[in-house]
Amino acid sequence: MRRVAEYKQHAKDCRALAESSVRPDDKVVFEEIAKAWDKIAALRERDLEESVVALSSKRREARGRHGLLIRTGCVDPLWEG
Repeated sequence: MRRVAEYKQHAKDCRALAESSVRPDDKVVFEEIAKAWDKIAALRERDLEESVVALSSKRREARGRHGLLIRTGCVDPLWEG
């Protein structure tokens, strides 16, 4: 999440530059850059959320397989799960 915070800070900084710019063209450019940073932050957040969902799904699958192994008696006696 550190990168997401950095991306959001970049967007905030660009908006501050837009506000302090005198030339209208500069304001537009800084605002466009800020929007790009916002989009990058949103994409990174989505990727992180998808990773968490995928990881928890894999953990559930692993627990399910382990439960099946216990019920069938096919457990590695050295396994400490």
